[in-house]
Amino acid sequence: MIIYRFIQNLSSLLKKIIEPFAADSLLLCLFIKAPQIVVGYLLAFYFGKNSFGVPWSPEHLNLSFFQVAPWFLDIVSNFYDPIRSFPYTFALFSGLTKIVGGICLILGILSRIASFCVILLMTIFLINQDFIEFNFTFPLFFIAVSCFSLYFGSGKFGLDYILSKRLFNN
Repeated sequence: MIIYRFIQNLSSLLKKIIEPFAADSLLLCLFIKAPQIVVGYLLAFYFGKNSFGVPWSPEHLNLSFFQVAPWFLDIVSNFYDPIRSFPYTFALFSGLTKIVGGICLILGILSRIASFCVILLMTIFLINQDFIEFNFTFPLFFIAVSCFSLYFGSGKFGLDYILSKRLFNN
């Protein structure tokens, strides 16, 4: 009985996380998905490739697969505490969030989890902007789109929509 209730609660939680906002209008579906594709592309293929080793990283950086760039690790080690206490772990989280989170946003799978991680990461970057020379417009844009994605999910043009239809028979 307890296990059955636990499974029901887990299923209900999974449904809330995965099931996206389903709009009937094609224009509204595009309005939901377009910013996610832009942010996902920028995170995974523009910003992530220089700080984290992926197949599309520039060859002159000599980064192996999932290796954190030394220059990025040096920057992160100057952040405020508690990030300063474990810079490699945060740099790894940052790289995985940019690459995996960006791809998840593009494909529309686990969009809410990816959005939460992007919000967390960009907030940390904004708090530590004293140590980074960058335009803070990008983190604010990423936070805004991720909040939007956190609410709406992937929309009808994502794998979350297909997965929720199969799992929950809607």
